[in-house]
Amino acid sequence: MEEGELTRHVRKMRRVYLARRDHLVWLLKDRFGTLLSFHLPTGGMASWVRVKAHVDVGRWHERCREHQVSFYTGRHFAFDGRALPFVRLGFAPLREAELQRAVDRMVAALPTTKVSVRGLQRRGVSPRLAP
Repeated sequence: MEEGELTRHVRKMRRVYLARRDHLVWLLKDRFGTLLSFHLPTGGMASWVRVKAHVDVGRWHERCREHQVSFYTGRHFAFDGRALPFVRLGFAPLREAELQRAVDRMVAALPTTKVSVRGLQRRGVSPRLAP
């Protein structure tokens, strides 16, 4: 610590995590359009994301697990256990290619039973989202 090794490591990891955060944000905007909304976190290792009301977050979470990708839902953090229209997406341990695969799997797992592809396009979601 006296030689500054810890400080250099923290500085390096901040740059790495910020780059990963920025890549995830770009992927989410590109692939989900206005279906998801969030404030850019200024630090940390995860981001809270609001999901539009017409998406069943619990069902999406189940389908994501079937596609080998997972996240925490708002229900996990609710004191009363009620469903909330939020997901918590961790980005720190994943490299850009891994973030890409995770978002691709999230897109593939998005429940489309209540939402038509035409409806998604009207909401500004990329047509590539269609299964």
